[in-house]
Amino acid sequence: MLRTWWWPAYAFLYPLLFWPHNGTNLMSFRLHAALTLVAVAGGALLEIGRPGARASAGRGGSLRRALAHPAPLLACLFAAWVIVAALFAPEPVFALTGALGDLRDGALWMALLVIAFLLVYVRGRRDPALARRLAWAVSLAAAILVVGAIVEVVLGRGLLYPIRPGATPMLNFPQRGHLAGMLALAGGAAMAVAPTTILPLIAFGIGTTLTRAAMVALLVAALVPLLLPRRSAARAALLGGLVVVGLAGGWGLAALAHRSHKDLESTRSLHVRTYFYRAAVNGIAARPLLGWGGGNFPLVWPRYLSKDQLQGFVEGEWGFPTTLGVSVDGVSWPVLAVLDKAGHPATLRVAQFKVHDQLLEAAILWGVPGAACYLALVVLALTGLRRRSAAAWGLLAYAVFLILWFVIPQTQGVVWVMLGAAAADGAAVRAASLRPRTGRTVHGPTETY
Repeated sequence: MLRTWWWPAYAFLYPLLFWPHNGTNLMSFRLHAALTLVAVAGGALLEIGRPGARASAGRGGSLRRALAHPAPLLACLFAAWVIVAALFAPEPVFALTGALGDLRDGALWMALLVIAFLLVYVRGRRDPALARRLAWAVSLAAAILVVGAIVEVVLGRGLLYPIRPGATPMLNFPQRGHLAGMLALAGGAAMAVAPTTILPLIAFGIGTTLTRAAMVALLVAALVPLLLPRRSAARAALLGGLVVVGLAGGWGLAALAHRSHKDLESTRSLHVRTYFYRAAVNGIAARPLLGWGGGNFPLVWPRYLSKDQLQGFVEGEWGFPTTLGVSVDGVSWPVLAVLDKAGHPATLRVAQFKVHDQLLEAAILWGVPGAACYLALVVLALTGLRRRSAAAWGLLAYAVFLILWFVIPQTQGVVWVMLGAAAADGAAVRAASLRPRTGRTVHGPTETY
């Protein structure tokens, strides 16, 4: 029972964790990292201690053979590259342990997630139903989040943390957009396991966030039945209709709660993202091979925008019409000298800078080779869609969302275990396609790994 439910229990608990009275930064990350460390340690013991493990090891080791598949090898290469790149970062300590303030993106954290991926992959090869159980776990956790989101929208305040008016729902996430991303991930998974029950509820929750990227991601995921070998336009239409009804209901609740629909019409966020992309492209060009490592580029990003671009970014993101200057030392957060709308001087310390595109973010963190490994791993996982993998379905929705957003620690653990399960499903598809079809049944000793 432990082997069956160990990773689904982790996927259920992970997105619900929060640290009271401390926002969603450092202590929240430590809580998620602690749960992941326990899950990895327990998962490893369960695999090593499974019945027949010693006999398998004596025959060459099914565990070793499973880890010799393309996806695990690629994951190990990715982890090794991330650690090596961190050692050559401008500030290696930040790159290894994570960014100032919240410890996100550290190489050691990424290595821990890769170990979780490997353990889930091995378990998924031995247990083909794992991806479906993970999808159920994530969907149920998302349903709980949606209930909390509805309460926050109705009350107009945060349930877990104090938040500014109009920012609901956020729950235990840094922004409502990140909550919407988690719901998009779960919504894609729910299309495979609970399309007529949990899926409309998740779509309703996304509607309350007024996050366009998550809405589009869920609608794109609804088209998956058109891409499968046995195409089903009727199923795609049903899923799309359920998503539209749910999104409309959540949007309507937000309107009743006096939330402005201008969030859906505004182009300001897209305009501001162009400055993120310009800084990222220039930063990647400066360190294309090894990248900057976790926590390094946020310390120097103003250097990679021109004066006019920096002014446009500051005005669009924070509303200050004039930027007088900037202080960048490479070891602490940049400080901007600005004039407010009344013409009064002020300083602005920018404690975070994240590229709102996961592929560009990966290239900033780990260089072009690291981003290529990461992308190849995602593509391998998405091949599980050919087997109708529930985990791959959720990852597809989240990948569309990440075109305009980035992965955060509050979601990362779930993403990596779903990557492992989806990659295991994808490996099963490839193995089936290579199996000779002789029409005969061969009897003899077999081993599942």
